[in-house]
Amino acid sequence: MSIKSNLKNNDLILLKTSSVNLHKQAIALLKQLKDKKIIYVTCNKTVNSLIEELKKKKIKQKNILFIDLISKTLYKVDDSYEQCLFLNSPSSLTKLSLVLNKLLIKEIDLIIIDSVTNLRIYNKKQSIEKFFMSISNKIKNANKKAIFLAAKIDEYQDFLNKLETSVDICIEKK
Repeated sequence: MSIKSNLKNNDLILLKTSSVNLHKQAIALLKQLKDKKIIYVTCNKTVNSLIEELKKKKIKQKNILFIDLISKTLYKVDDSYEQCLFLNSPSSLTKLSLVLNKLLIKEIDLIIIDSVTNLRIYNKKQSIEKFFMSISNKIKNANKKAIFLAAKIDEYQDFLNKLETSVDICIEKK
């Protein structure tokens, strides 16, 4: 069953895959969901590298608003980029939560967070669990949908098990 068909019956999806295939799954999602208005939170790649790859794959990004948590940790960024909000780092959970709260009232179909395991690297277990419980409730209350991408990493299995309790369905891909 495709992710698109799973979204019809589920608001929150945890998509677990190998760390090797994580980015490939993210690109496949964007291709499959190209008709949706998406907020794409990247904790994995810079927005510039994502856009370049989307262009190569001929995936339009006009319906995607990016929230980039990586670029500012690597270099000085041009904050005037209209399709992207740049936050300081993947440890900026409070700021990310505030931004997502404001965007949930907009006309969007879906939030994709790539990846929750990368967020876990930069944040304490208790903080990230609290963040996901809170944001999951806010997404459901706003009648929106979300896909949380995660790499299957043994050391974060407890975190992923906890996260599974706040989603409607967990899908595992190779």
